[in-house]
Amino acid sequence: MTPESLNGTSIEVHTVDEYVHTDLGYFNLLRKEAGTKTLVALVGVQSHQFHRALDLAAYAQRNGCMAVIGGLIR
Repeated sequence: MTPESLNGTSIEVHTVDEYVHTDLGYFNLLRKEAGTKTLVALVGVQSHQFHRALDLAAYAQRNGCMAVIGGLIR
């Protein structure tokens, strides 16, 4: 549902599920590249995953990314 571009700006989407992707190479995606804006969207976060999501969001922000967390908190 994400367009390939918006107002002439290219958009890339990468999906990672930590339960499936056990290789930590995806951490490289949590670093801003020069000349880009990077948004890390942690979606579908359940209450037992919230602390991990906070850690990932903090890591991404320290590396120049924007981060949002969404999900179901019970």
